[in-house]
Amino acid sequence: MNRAFANLAYGYRGWKFDYTFNLIGQKRIPGTATNPPAYLRRTQSPAYVLMNAQVSKTLGKKYPMDFYIGAENLYNFKQRDAIIAGDQPFSPYFDASLVWGPVTGRMIYLGWRFRLK
Repeated sequence: MNRAFANLAYGYRGWKFDYTFNLIGQKRIPGTATNPPAYLRRTQSPAYVLMNAQVSKTLGKKYPMDFYIGAENLYNFKQRDAIIAGDQPFSPYFDASLVWGPVTGRMIYLGWRFRLK
């Protein structure tokens, strides 16, 4: 129902800073009322926040290259038990269609980008 997005980016003398904020509000989830108690799920997802950030530095004039470090999902928010009956893939209750949020946690990365002219 509610959603908000903001991105802040700044560059100075070869340095670049980038920050993204994403608020995802509640969403309706198809009902699981006919499932056994172990496989019941809520009818709405909770609201959650995703934040990403990156810092990069550009070096060189003739052959510029960037070195960068960043992180995604800074709060490490994950949907728990995203797949119903995931340990029983041939069960009639197996359901992988109710994923409403991130299933992987925080990811930190670094890298090097080389540009050819």
